Amino acid sequence: MDAARVGAKVMVKTRAFELLRKNGVPCGVSAMRMGEPLQIEAPLIIGADGVESKVGRWAGIDTALKPKDIHCCAQFLVQDSTIDDEYCEFFFGNKMAPGGYIWAFPKGDKLANVGIGVQGSKSGSGVPVRLLKEFMKSHFPNGKVVEMVVGGDPSSGVIESATADGIMLVGDAAHQTDPITGGGILNAMKAGIIAGEVAVKAISNGNLSKAGLKEYEDRWRADMGKHIARSFEYKEFFVKLTDNDLNQLIGSLKNEDISKMDLRGMLRVLFKLNPKLLWELRHLVV
Repeated sequence: MDAARVGAKVMVKTRAFELLRKNGVPCGVSAMRMGEPLQIEAPLIIGADGVESKVGRWAGIDTALKPKDIHCCAQFLVQDSTIDDEYCEFFFGNKMAPGGYIWAFPKGDKLANVGIGVQGSKSGSGVPVRLLKEFMKSHFPNGKVVEMVVGGDPSSGVIESATADGIMLVGDAAHQTDPITGGGILNAMKAGIIAGEVAVKAISNGNLSKAGLKEYEDRWRADMGKHIARSFEYKEFFVKLTDNDLNQLIGSLKNEDISKMDLRGMLRVLFKLNPKLLWELRHLVV
């Protein structure tokens, strides 16, 4: 709530449904707040409205995702006395989580976020929730589901453009999520800071055109664009692997200390141990 403390107006239960335009240029949004229509004028709009970003579409930015480039997700907040508060757990398998994985992230006090991501092209209505319930039966049979959330996660790689006249997109709306892990909070926070700094400059100098917002595009791509593009290639490869392939890779790490490795470091070790299987990724790990 730091923004509110320094003067930002926080409007809960408010949904934007179209852009306001003046001479064809966005100048605010039409919205509905607790059943009451209102118009909010703004010289610059930052769309942080998630994987289904309407702001981007309204502005003419191509945010469309192929089914293979979105992951359908579900997550339970689980209470169970067997939860180990010291370890995060990951589970892979084409029957367990097709094209994705299951996670169990402890939160303390024997609570954990237990969730699943399933590649959109391998999913269907209710599939993530059904598969997660099946996982619960075998791994947390006595667990109590306290909360549940569902949603989507872009895994498409770098978006062609995250700006338009008077518009910047950040986070999932700009496909800034890591395609191999599905993690997006850190990138969204970084992009949000960059967008805020660029917004101040753009409003101050009066240039809110797409060209005037180029600094945002340049900075976020320099910060995370190469990593996202590399992770997309990882994802495209790993979703093709069989369960036997995955077992081989994970089994090969048995005698390796991976506790302090990042993803790229782990892939280097995996490539060294399994060069034939991972040969297609050689340009990414050398």
